[in-house]
Amino acid sequence: MTAPESSGTGGGGGAGAGVILLSGMAGLVSGAFSMALGEYASVETQNNQVRAEVAVERAELRAHPRAEQQELGVDPTEQPSPWLAGISSFFCFAVGALFPLLPYLLGFDSLPAGLLVGGVGLVIAGAVVARFTTRPWWLNGLRQLMFGAIAAGATYLVGSLIGVSVAG
Repeated sequence: MTAPESSGTGGGGGAGAGVILLSGMAGLVSGAFSMALGEYASVETQNNQVRAEVAVERAELRAHPRAEQQELGVDPTEQPSPWLAGISSFFCFAVGALFPLLPYLLGFDSLPAGLLVGGVGLVIAGAVVARFTTRPWWLNGLRQLMFGAIAAGATYLVGSLIGVSVAG
């Protein structure tokens, strides 16, 4: 799939729509894999720590049954799946990273449109997550938007400092 090239300055490095789309898709894929593998490793490590602690507690229960009852409250049968965590992280990241690329995929060469669509996606994601927490949807949506704005600002700043040169 190719995107229209332009002489406009779409991103922080002065790149056109084609470069933004290509680098955005590369970032989407690499970021999704990175998030998935990181989440898998995190959950698997956490589960290994719980298994190790359960083994220690079982040995202590055998040695001192009365003193060790009800100490941890850890149920070794209720551990999260690292596969589910990794796969869901992959898809959530990919969907989220796709939002700011939508205008470019539709043929527009507009950084403001990408920022607007990405911002709407962040607010929606924050609001959806709030349904599983005690936070109000609008507060969680604004928090997610703020985090996204910080990340986008840092990305834009790095692009501006480095610049882009594409030989054609």
